[in-house]
Amino acid sequence: MKFRNKLLKLVKEKLSKDNTGHSMCHHLRTEKYALTIAKNDKNIDKDVLSAAALIHDVGRIDEFRGIDHVETGVKFAKQWLPKIGFPKEKIPKVIEAVAMHEQRHHHINKKPIKYKETLIIQDADSLDFVGAIGIARGFQFAGAHNLPLYDPKYNVKQADSYKPLMKTMSELHIIKKMLVKNNFNTKTAEKLAKKRRIFVKNFINQFINEWESKA
Repeated sequence: MKFRNKLLKLVKEKLSKDNTGHSMCHHLRTEKYALTIAKNDKNIDKDVLSAAALIHDVGRIDEFRGIDHVETGVKFAKQWLPKIGFPKEKIPKVIEAVAMHEQRHHHINKKPIKYKETLIIQDADSLDFVGAIGIARGFQFAGAHNLPLYDPKYNVKQADSYKPLMKTMSELHIIKKMLVKNNFNTKTAEKLAKKRRIFVKNFINQFINEWESKA
């Protein structure tokens, strides 16, 4: 992966001011999860996974300016991958993975996924939102976007869309929604998430009990 060090430098520069829970650490964990999921699959392009994982959320800080972070990520990939010597024939796979790394985008756009690498990136990104770190990142995101910690009136079942700046959307409910609805594409990711889901369920129950002064 000769391109990786060059890409890391570019991504670090882009993320230097991130305060939304999508720092370089998130991207590195996503990369590690993706490579773990694909460890025993020789048909998966590890270069694609690495590049897509490192790029996928570089645009989160741009959401403060009303720009979709997925759009920023795709532009970043198109602009910089050719310049750092990333194999030209692999770039379309990276672009798809970045463009569709969140499952909700796949459902909304109803576009078929061509590459298995995209499914793995979806799982890797989702794994970093399920568990203790996911909860911490969620509340950091809420603070950055001035979202409430919890809104008892918010109905998670009725919310099928996700808008970062929608202040009526409690971050705790977002975490709960992800926990309930998130279906992983791979058995490895599902296995890794199993214990984390139990932890998050217990956390949410304890949080609500304390909120209502029951515990």
